[in-house]
Amino acid sequence: MRYEVSVNGVPVAVCQRPLREYDIKTHEGKIYKHIADEPAFVILTGTGPISIRVTPDRPFREVKIRPLSAGVTPTRNGQTVTFDVNGPTDLSVELDGDLAAPLFLFYSEKTPVPEKCDYYFGPGEHEAGNLVLKTGDTVYLEAGAWVYGSFSTDGAENVSILGEGVLSGELAHRDPEKREAPTIQAWSGHSGRILVDLVRGKNLRLGRVTLYDGMFWHCRLLDTEDVVVDGMRVISMNPSGDGVDVCNSRRVRVENCFFRTNDDCVSVKALYNVTGGTEPKPVRDILVRRCICWSATHGNALEVGYSTCVSEIADVCFSDCDIIHCEQEGYQSGGALTIHNGDGADIHDVVYEDIRIEDAREKVFDLKICRACWSHMPYRGKIRNVLFRNIALVDGPFPPSILRGYETETSEFAVKHDGDGKLWVARDLHDAGTLRDVTFDNFTVYGKRITNADDAKCVVEIATNVIFR
Repeated sequence: MRYEVSVNGVPVAVCQRPLREYDIKTHEGKIYKHIADEPAFVILTGTGPISIRVTPDRPFREVKIRPLSAGVTPTRNGQTVTFDVNGPTDLSVELDGDLAAPLFLFYSEKTPVPEKCDYYFGPGEHEAGNLVLKTGDTVYLEAGAWVYGSFSTDGAENVSILGEGVLSGELAHRDPEKREAPTIQAWSGHSGRILVDLVRGKNLRLGRVTLYDGMFWHCRLLDTEDVVVDGMRVISMNPSGDGVDVCNSRRVRVENCFFRTNDDCVSVKALYNVTGGTEPKPVRDILVRRCICWSATHGNALEVGYSTCVSEIADVCFSDCDIIHCEQEGYQSGGALTIHNGDGADIHDVVYEDIRIEDAREKVFDLKICRACWSHMPYRGKIRNVLFRNIALVDGPFPPSILRGYETETSEFAVKHDGDGKLWVARDLHDAGTLRDVTFDNFTVYGKRITNADDAKCVVEIATNVIFR
């Protein structure tokens, strides 16, 4: 589908590339799912109210603008849709429920060009290759800039990547020489450079740049500290196209972002053997807030895991987010709010709060301690002290949820008889590898408060002290 868009009566450029299609197959060659993606987007800068006019190139019956919490009411006149917005916002315009060809509207205040700007990309196309940034570097992508390439750091501090331009991974799809990614570990099973790969750095800032169509993950923060990602947009179409992966990091804030990803929107994790044999530091103090999330085809919306190769992942908060879509995966992910402990970490003190879910196709909540294809450690860890507060399923289907701990080799199961011959079963559900102390405080479905696991369609296994209130 193609779109024509005008703002306050003036036509604006619509960014749209050719249809991307591929099949997901089993090892036996059976097609499991066919994927077709053709998203379009418009980048606007300003501060005040604007009037938007959208005309697609094919007939449609209905239109929906998400997130629903934005309260944008469209008006249809023939084959044209008009609507007003009061100020900067990110929106998804969807016709007839077609998730393959949405139109995204990215409207924000213009980021001024900083006085110190080491790399400036003005309007037009640029081929940057892999730009390695050093301590103190600032990169600025002007609105209208379309930069083919990637940005990376290793040990750099005080680095900023700013502006409203686009950083694209498209050339890597066409040129094998541009796919090489020496920093990606072999466990990933993928090739393709990460678009923004910040490693072992401090005091890092990412602004409203749009990351588009990378080969793999789009933004990795690996062993970093004191990072702010504010206003970034991610549109991915390749498998494993994560939005932001917060890996082995501390004091990270991801806020005001828009994700339409072909895997996890945001994932907090700890990768294997990234510190050269030294003991990795705990992952702590991670805040994700005011983000709009669409997880398509693979993965989860707001995730902790699967890789948890560290002693501790703690003090993680997801707050005030809109999950506009979390599509069916059909493997063991596909959840809106998820924790998957695939290694040995003690995951604790995790909060999901004030989150609105509009369309969850597979699972709402999915907490598991498990062995997965990404696991490296020989033992499993814990999940404890998790709070879901003010979670609202406001639209779409009402899928099930799963809370499942892990039965380790030391877990007990025995049939016994007491002194008078009475039969009983010894079953240890308090093993170190179990899931415990999970609270659902004001989980609502279509406005109705849910007060027990059955009404939540929640399967609870090998878990203790799961509370709905």
